[in-house]
Amino acid sequence: MLADLVRANKIEFHSYGRKLDKYPSDFGKCNWDLVGYLVDYSGNCLAIRGKGLEDYLKDSKNLYELTEFLVDIWSSKKEKVSGIHVDADIKKIGKYYKRPKEGPMYNGLGRKICDAASWVPEISYFEKLWNFALCSSVGGFVGYPGYEHPLNDVSFRAEMRNHAASFMIGTKKQLKRYRAYIEEYLKNVFDIVETVKKNPNLAFFPSYDWPSMENSIHNARLIAEHLNAFENM
Repeated sequence: MLADLVRANKIEFHSYGRKLDKYPSDFGKCNWDLVGYLVDYSGNCLAIRGKGLEDYLKDSKNLYELTEFLVDIWSSKKEKVSGIHVDADIKKIGKYYKRPKEGPMYNGLGRKICDAASWVPEISYFEKLWNFALCSSVGGFVGYPGYEHPLNDVSFRAEMRNHAASFMIGTKKQLKRYRAYIEEYLKNVFDIVETVKKNPNLAFFPSYDWPSMENSIHNARLIAEHLNAFENM
């Protein structure tokens, strides 16, 4: 489905004012040759848009197909594309996604491990499913054991923040909501600093929250850089 829309120019790829449309004649198995082309010719930020994109995303199966494709680009060994923007109106698409009463999550053995229906109630079900799809795709890339799916509201919110550093969805106006993640990351940094100020001896413990602080600064910077690129692309 995705490949057909790309060939029909109903889904397009852009990077810093350039339309990437010199596609290989054969996209290859699982679109790997298309992925390779986009990684080679894109800058570090890649935008996906087109007149067929929103209709394509009305089906949750296509949403999962798209996140698999995006993670393939992002996880390329060349590590060139750090930010990807799906330029589509999430409010329009969200009308086709009804929030279920239950949101069961299962482990690899098919056993129900939790119910995610109550997680992050302030966002639309479509945006929630977008993040679930990214969890699934990133998990497929990392492998099992290794990747740990979120099991509660707190851990799912943490995954949403991580996703925001690399994957964004929405119109340019809708992207402004990602600024909240920068604020959350910076709050974590300031909280750690305040804790160390009150107890300076913590600074000498290698096991203290320094990795969390470094990750927060890194991801806040990525989100800010990507937002600036995509809002002007």
